[in-house]
Amino acid sequence: MLYHMGFMAQTAQGYYGTALAGSKRTDLALAYEKANLKTLGIARKWFVSWRKTSGLNSQPPLAPNRKELAQDK
Repeated sequence: MLYHMGFMAQTAQGYYGTALAGSKRTDLALAYEKANLKTLGIARKWFVSWRKTSGLNSQPPLAPNRKELAQDK
């Protein structure tokens, strides 16, 4: 569930940025910026909780030792 929240927040940021860039109405620019800043806050909270739980604390998968595997045969 934690990964889904980060994905949704980052996707929303992309949508708001695209809407802001593509909109010709200047009155909507402030609304898009407010929504994007709110989403940035959510993404920041997600990143902090992700980092504390599993994100950067775990070791990435390692490649097998090929020399050791070749000697077993």
